[in-house]
Amino acid sequence: MVGLAFEFPSGGGVEPHVHPYGQVLFGGEGIMCVDTPRGTWVVPPQRAVWIPPMTLHAVRGRASFGMHNLLISPHAVADLPKTCEPLVVSNLMRELILRAASTEEPLLRKRHVDKFFEIIRDELEFIDEMPLSLEIPRERRLARLCTEFLREPSDNRTLQEWGDHVGASARTLSRLFTRELNLTFDEWRRHVRLQEALYRLAEGRAVSAVANELGYESTTGFIEMFRKSLGRTPGQYFA
Repeated sequence: MVGLAFEFPSGGGVEPHVHPYGQVLFGGEGIMCVDTPRGTWVVPPQRAVWIPPMTLHAVRGRASFGMHNLLISPHAVADLPKTCEPLVVSNLMRELILRAASTEEPLLRKRHVDKFFEIIRDELEFIDEMPLSLEIPRERRLARLCTEFLREPSDNRTLQEWGDHVGASARTLSRLFTRELNLTFDEWRRHVRLQEALYRLAEGRAVSAVANELGYESTTGFIEMFRKSLGRTPGQYFA
């Protein structure tokens, strides 16, 4: 197991690549995105994402950001998930990641490795509570809806109005959202807006301005969505 730390300027990142190691990618300062063939993972500060061995991925950010890596032997991660999964990082896990990334020597002591994997398995119990990933739909009409909404996440059209636009009934689109993304339209739209909110808030934008830009009728409604999704208000999250 080897730890690495990097700082990237605005517009920087890592080009698409694969490697034989399992990887825990931990967000430092700023917001980073991990792009994979199946979708995009947004990794805000104090969050992490698990990337299985031989998974094609790239890392990018709109502004400058920090990144801490743990690269783990594929033999040691055989029983961990075979898909990317978000991690809620406890204080203990955070300190282990930072310690590993601050040394140039591999962490060879078996007791360290065993303890680390025990913590990872505990953290993976919380993956369903972190709506910070967006898969890319395959169906043509749904893909068009999602692509256009991603370009303008303040769009408040109903599912029926979107159906008229892309050539499908609201019922068909609802079924496609559930089948391809395992989310309702409202849930997916909320996830998109949450991701965009994280970017804009990390840039120092006012909460009220971000709420208005993302189509919320009130700042209170936006704050409540943020709190329900991430467990803290925007002010607490970026304190």
